[in-house]
Amino acid sequence: MSDGTSPALAVSALTKSYGSVVAVDDVTLEVADGQRLAVIGPNGAGKSTLFALVAGTLRPTAGAVSLFGEDVTRLRDHQRARRGLVKTFQHSSVFTAMTLLDNVLLSTQRTHGRASRPFGRSNRLAVEAARRSLEQVGLADRAGVLAGSLSHGERRQLEVALALGVNPRVLMLDEPTAGMSAAETERFVQLISGLPREITVLIIEHDLDVVFSVADRVTVMHLGAVIESGTPDEVRASELVQQTYLGATPEFSDLTQGGTLR
Repeated sequence: MSDGTSPALAVSALTKSYGSVVAVDDVTLEVADGQRLAVIGPNGAGKSTLFALVAGTLRPTAGAVSLFGEDVTRLRDHQRARRGLVKTFQHSSVFTAMTLLDNVLLSTQRTHGRASRPFGRSNRLAVEAARRSLEQVGLADRAGVLAGSLSHGERRQLEVALALGVNPRVLMLDEPTAGMSAAETERFVQLISGLPREITVLIIEHDLDVVFSVADRVTVMHLGAVIESGTPDEVRASELVQQTYLGATPEFSDLTQGGTLR
């Protein structure tokens, strides 16, 4: 449990270099317990590298990552997951030949255990938890269908259900709405907005409509470094963001009224 004083997630002077190329440059940020933080920036800004460093799939060149006050810098991604740091990726990772319920059971069985007898039915608590996860993402009525029959947006919903199945404390989403239709994106925004505040959310996203709909705070990256961080209104109004990140105030204004960063 959180001690009530430590942030859910803290990144301190995090750096990742590849020879002379610095992909993430001395990044420091905090995500408060229950907060929704969006990280935005153009292609090449270092967002996905930062995501991988926080998730534990990449080792930093320097700096530290802590989870509810615990230093997890040296822990691998699966070890961080056991502590409640759960991630989804840009590309779908569901089992298409399995039903939605069976997909989510792979997650919930990690928490509630498998059947007591080999080849027996799944643990009742695991099944109940899987159905709750599907209900949370709006797929309860599709529990028995094969994941391969889902639309792109529905697969992303299923991935969130998989993440919810392990009771995350911090949920990390990497470009979750990429490739979605407008209707799918709207449903996904509603899904994220409806998550309980016991779950902290870190989202990397290009779509500014999504960002300004779900985020409490926004961090802007450019060339591997953080150039601004604040509330959505503060980021919208930031002259530094307007000049340095997008290069022109009208362009930024147009995008914040509804658009996508490419």
